[in-house]
Amino acid sequence: LMPLMFNAAFYRILRERFVLWHSALAVSLLLSILVTSGLSFYLGDLSVMAMSAANTLLFGLSVGAAGMFARSFIEDDKLHPRLRQALPLAGGWAVLVSALHASFPFALRSVQSALYYWAYVPVLAIYVWVLVDALRRGSRAARYQAIGWAPLFGVGVIRLISGLLPWLASDDAMMLFYVGCVIEVLATTLGVADRFMAIKDERDRAQTEAQVLERLSERDPLTGMLNRRALEDRF
Repeated sequence: LMPLMFNAAFYRILRERFVLWHSALAVSLLLSILVTSGLSFYLGDLSVMAMSAANTLLFGLSVGAAGMFARSFIEDDKLHPRLRQALPLAGGWAVLVSALHASFPFALRSVQSALYYWAYVPVLAIYVWVLVDALRRGSRAARYQAIGWAPLFGVGVIRLISGLLPWLASDDAMMLFYVGCVIEVLATTLGVADRFMAIKDERDRAQTEAQVLERLSERDPLTGMLNRRALEDRF
């Protein structure tokens, strides 16, 4: 909840789109924790089917929000344009796959579980590729994202391997998922704060340069006295 409060304050000062996507990511992870941990029982009487469907859908929304946050958060010159264009496609695909899986009848869901896990392979590959490319180009934002995504990448790999290999028991890695949610939100929140400090420094430098140029434009270069433009502005 705390990052949402910070985002509300940040967005009032600088209307940056990545703040909204970070808020969407925090909300989706918060709801995922409420549903998967059993805390949702205190909020309402949800059936097992409803909780399972909600868990699947929220996971897809979290993955989609994470991709859109990365798209708007990584610096413009620190990511290949085609990879930036691929992020919303990958995020939308994750939401679509999760929605289809959640709407599938619960009793028959195991029939198409392999398809569900295979469908997430390209999403995971694109996200890893984005991080590698941005880190290789020296992105500060990608460093925070790498820290935040690392545990959730681990969750994704564990779920994919245990879901696709028939001789392994399915493992959702829920404890790692909870830890990953906390690290993801905290790391990206620090990244948002770092970006705002960078934006503030750029704005301060621009204002200082503008003031210097304004003073230079108002004075005669030889005598240093105010010129006609400055006199007309003042008098």
